[in-house]
Amino acid sequence: KKLKIYPELTDNRTEIIEHVEILPDLLSEYKDRSGNPLVLYDYQCEIGNQAWKMGRGIIEAATAAGKTLMFTAMLKSIPIGTPTLVLFRSKTLVNQTVAEFKRYGLENVGVIHGESFDPNIIICATIQSAHNYAELLPKFKVLIADECHEFATDKSIKVFKKLTDCRYRLGFSATPWNIGDNVKKYRLKSWFGPIIGK
Repeated sequence: KKLKIYPELTDNRTEIIEHVEILPDLLSEYKDRSGNPLVLYDYQCEIGNQAWKMGRGIIEAATAAGKTLMFTAMLKSIPIGTPTLVLFRSKTLVNQTVAEFKRYGLENVGVIHGESFDPNIIICATIQSAHNYAELLPKFKVLIADECHEFATDKSIKVFKKLTDCRYRLGFSATPWNIGDNVKKYRLKSWFGPIIGK
């Protein structure tokens, strides 16, 4: 702006993904741990809808906020067949989340980590195994990163740079950044965006 240079931007990403509104009863055909119909909390619905509306951003979600249910509801609200990468910091979290996804009826869920290679339309993976799915990175339309504060590394950013058609980039974390670490903070903001929900 100071130099009075105004670039023209061309967005070559694919179209915006149409999604259904996430309502409390979206997963009600499934049972909670007490055997009752599963009902989403209002904040889970609000955050999921806000995430799709904004397209990118960080959700500050404390421990026990029900992130996996949020992921599930969000993925159930977009068209089946949307190529999605869900990143985790450990294979244990990958396996736990895949089990929950399948429990709540998500289809086409694959797993990629050090001990497993089973790609599908939705891939739950560790960043450490990115070399195993590198050729798929330009095809993903959605990125969801659990504990996104772990992904401010050079290796992670090399992966993110290959997500050339990924319109939706959403990070979840209880502690997105440390106040004293501005490098980490702005790295995360550059790839995911600002905090869009708590």
